Amino acid sequence: MSSPGPELARKQVEVLTEMGAYLHERRLELQLTIEQVSTTTRIPVRLLVAIESGNLQELPEAVYTQGLLRRFADAVQLDGTEYSQKFPTGIDPTPRASAWQKSPAAQLRPLHLYFAYVAVVVAAVTGISLSFDRTQNPSADRSEDGVEETQPAPAPAAPTEPPAVAQQPDRNAQNANAASTTTDAATEAADAAPSAPSAQNSGEDGPVSVELTVTSESWLQVLADGEVAFEGTLSEGQQAWSADREITVVAGNAGAIMVTVNGSAEKEPLGQPGAVEEVTFMADSRNAPAAATP
Repeated sequence: MSSPGPELARKQVEVLTEMGAYLHERRLELQLTIEQVSTTTRIPVRLLVAIESGNLQELPEAVYTQGLLRRFADAVQLDGTEYSQKFPTGIDPTPRASAWQKSPAAQLRPLHLYFAYVAVVVAAVTGISLSFDRTQNPSADRSEDGVEETQPAPAPAAPTEPPAVAQQPDRNAQNANAASTTTDAATEAADAAPSAPSAQNSGEDGPVSVELTVTSESWLQVLADGEVAFEGTLSEGQQAWSADREITVVAGNAGAIMVTVNGSAEKEPLGQPGAVEEVTFMADSRNAPAAATP
């Protein structure tokens, strides 16, 4: 754990020694073994021993230690939330609002892009229809001044020569070529437009999967079907786990953990910044946890 200031560290050692001794007495009064408390709280035995002996060096960051004290106190029939607040962390518990949620980028959703793709396709189809209409009605073409274009009268020719009316077929060929070019361009635009994102999410191995995005350093414990899959401090990055029945996540700084359940596109924070939370995700979880342990 990182070293706090000398005054804060001294205060933490004094308070932890007093609190740990009292928790030890309560455990003995209730005739509970250290292993039974570990099973109930899902806290490793070595951390429980460190709390009872006031050994601050064996414990994680102060905010995570406060969460361990809360769960230990709950296990010995105390008000864990109130009791754990006695341990000083040196962190302001007041949560701060995230400014990025109010930005225009945070409001953008895949649905907006889908509408944009549809608009491109509609515009392409409309262009094709107009091209076909002009091809079917060549006499409707007019010049910019609104006067209908007319063909010049053929010049007199000898009786043996055919009338000079070859310009009309040439014009029809030009219209056909223009329509073909417009059709090809519209088809390429429609093909280039990406399809709408699929609503089906890709799943991980196992009926329940959880992906954690860590935005700042945080202590974590991950239990997969009751077995410890991970325990330690993570820096910024992503980690994923899967299980057959349930996944339990214990975090010391819940606001720094963004959760994606079963491949969902939505990411939600595990809790408030600085709060210690324990959340269980069942096999049928989607965007919200199926069960949460106080």
